[in-house]
Amino acid sequence: MPNYPLSDPFFRDFIFDEVQQKHITQKLKEHEPDMKQAKTYGSDKGINLSDIRSCYNVSLRHREFFDVSYSLKEATEAWYPEVVPNLWYDQLEFVRYLPPAQTFQRHQDDKEGGPQHDRIYTTVTMVDKSDDLEGGLLRIWLPNTEKSIDIDLEPFETVIFPAHFFHEATPVFKGRRVILIAWGGKELPSKSA
Repeated sequence: MPNYPLSDPFFRDFIFDEVQQKHITQKLKEHEPDMKQAKTYGSDKGINLSDIRSCYNVSLRHREFFDVSYSLKEATEAWYPEVVPNLWYDQLEFVRYLPPAQTFQRHQDDKEGGPQHDRIYTTVTMVDKSDDLEGGLLRIWLPNTEKSIDIDLEPFETVIFPAHFFHEATPVFKGRRVILIAWGGKELPSKSA
């Protein structure tokens, strides 16, 4: 059984209120100096530099974003009420793309059912987008097809889709693009996390 409504394979909306937007912006200012060259995770769960991903990122603790994680959970459940039990967004990171042509080429964040990284859903929220941005679109391939959809997100607009869908961040040729990525999995956060 798919983990999305067949008639609507992804969700797109503005789900964060002004307080959450300010909180996300403040956390970006705090964490951006800590961004490093982004890496990829192989099927053996090893971490390596990759020629398909050229951007900067910093991981976040979900405790810093409990309200954001909860809003993502609610939005996912509203879009697909049959969502997996105990869904929680506990993997988050800021990702920054700059010229010349930083990108994350076509990839999946997990296999169907989340067997590698416990990623059932991927979310992308535009946090900072310069007025002169050229490129930097989110491209999502519809399941079991070669048809893709390009999405030009507005600031604080969010897209939610299954983590096994192929997708990419198209190259940034001019300007700046910073997104908040979050992955939803099957486990609620522990009190010690």
